[in-house]
Amino acid sequence: MNTIRIKGMIIRNLYVWVRDLDRVFDAFLWAFFDVVVWGMMSTYFARGNTMFIHQMLAGIIFWSILSRSQWEISSSMLLESWEKNLINIFISPLTVAEYITSSIFLGVAKLCMVICFMGAITFGFYRFNIFTLNFWIIPLSASLFLTSIWSALIINSLILRFGKRVMSFAWTLILIINPASGVVYPITALPRVLQIVSLFLPTSYIFTGAREILEKGTMDIRLLGISFVLNALYIFFGCMLYLRTFKKAREHGWLIKLA
Repeated sequence: MNTIRIKGMIIRNLYVWVRDLDRVFDAFLWAFFDVVVWGMMSTYFARGNTMFIHQMLAGIIFWSILSRSQWEISSSMLLESWEKNLINIFISPLTVAEYITSSIFLGVAKLCMVICFMGAITFGFYRFNIFTLNFWIIPLSASLFLTSIWSALIINSLILRFGKRVMSFAWTLILIINPASGVVYPITALPRVLQIVSLFLPTSYIFTGAREILEKGTMDIRLLGISFVLNALYIFFGCMLYLRTFKKAREHGWLIKLA
């Protein structure tokens, strides 16, 4: 991979991002509403149960990390398509691997900003400091970011294959795994079928671990290990699917239809 081309894509997208108010608001506005609305609801129903409120807020923050990261990676292709620039990018020397890598680097940068922003909001409104998770916040966020990578690869593969008819998948498909991930409730609260599904989702282990940390100050390290192993398997599958779909898109002219 050519680092100059990767750097060029990152700089280009950053220039566009900071000059487009729609993209800036999109990155922070929904995160703000999630924290405020769900935080107020949990405060009302918890009626003084501080631990429940903190678990709810932590779940909301971590889910926003996943959903916003996935959107940032997926949207790079969509935005190029909407701006009629997708063909221009892929007739350049830029490879698919370089394109994905630049999207991932941008996702990491925006992820850090979202974590700090939501941390400030939850502390300002509810006096909850997400950084009380200490160093655990790093591996937990890293695992969620890995989940956002393979989910974005799968979503973009579907968009490449089926075109503009499924573009809404970029911001809705990730919701499929939300119920079985135990974002704001323990996995034991789920029906038996969904509990079985949750065993195959790396996110279920992360949210379970986050609740353990808030309750006990630590978590079972095996939860992290399982989540990273599952993410590695799904990223491999997502890469293979994306590369195969992209090859077919070039052969059958799907890119032209998308652009």
